[in-house]
Amino acid sequence: LVSSTGNQLLIQWSSGENLKVGSFSGSFWNEMQIESFEYHDEQYKLKINKLQLRWQPKALFKRLLHVEQLLVSDITYVEMGQGSNTKSDQAIALPLALQFDKLDINAIKLKQSGNDTSIDNVRFKVK
Repeated sequence: LVSSTGNQLLIQWSSGENLKVGSFSGSFWNEMQIESFEYHDEQYKLKINKLQLRWQPKALFKRLLHVEQLLVSDITYVEMGQGSNTKSDQAIALPLALQFDKLDINAIKLKQSGNDTSIDNVRFKVK
């Protein structure tokens, strides 16, 4: 998992019918760039283009996902069908805490139940 070749093999091994990952560079243990990431099932489709992530994996031992920097070109989320099996107001319980030092997303597109929503230039930075 330290080399680019090892990372590519892990992505190929973990990618199933529902997950597609484009070109990958960097390391899971520090900073990585992914050209495209796409996941879909019968309820939704999620596509992320040009993702750059720098994080602190050792923080996971403290039950913390510490992301130093997350840069994303665009995210598209499409709800398939009527989405009758899901509730958008449900709380998500995570097994660890999240910390984002810098988050930068150029565009988010949401397509749910015939409604299209676009959010541009999402920026967040902790000083």
